[in-house]
Amino acid sequence: MISYNMDHRKPPTGHMAPGRPLVVVGGTVSDAHTWNLIYLELLLTEHGCRVVNLGCCVPVDVLLESCRRYRPEMVVLSSVNGHGATDAARVGPHLRELPELSGILLVAGGKLTVTGTLDGPTRESLRRAGFDAVFAESQLDAFVELVGTLRRREPSLAVAAGAVGDP
Repeated sequence: MISYNMDHRKPPTGHMAPGRPLVVVGGTVSDAHTWNLIYLELLLTEHGCRVVNLGCCVPVDVLLESCRRYRPEMVVLSSVNGHGATDAARVGPHLRELPELSGILLVAGGKLTVTGTLDGPTRESLRRAGFDAVFAESQLDAFVELVGTLRRREPSLAVAAGAVGDP
């Protein structure tokens, strides 16, 4: 597990056991909640992943630098304030424009809209922004299923994987 780093001034450090998928977790730029990120970190660790938890209100440049440094198989952006879809849509294109990061699975989840519903147009908007999978709060089982696919892949294939269908 990687140490929790809310202030973004230095990269997280911690035990990086080889052979387990690496996932970077962070909150969207406008979301100051942390309980969801701690929950995700524990869930991912329980399911065999190494986790870099960047904390809340993650700026795009911090996310990109962490991805360059750690080369994760998956990035999960979480939000519970209802503005996650808007925030996340601004992040995806930055990650996808960098060839060395373009193969990372990019996932958004949580309460992504102020209404709490995740409709087709919102999902499609995030897909166009570069997200491979988008999960509503109620789709935890589908998220865990996606996490399970990371363990079955060769590490080099996980980074180079194509799009993952929406659950």
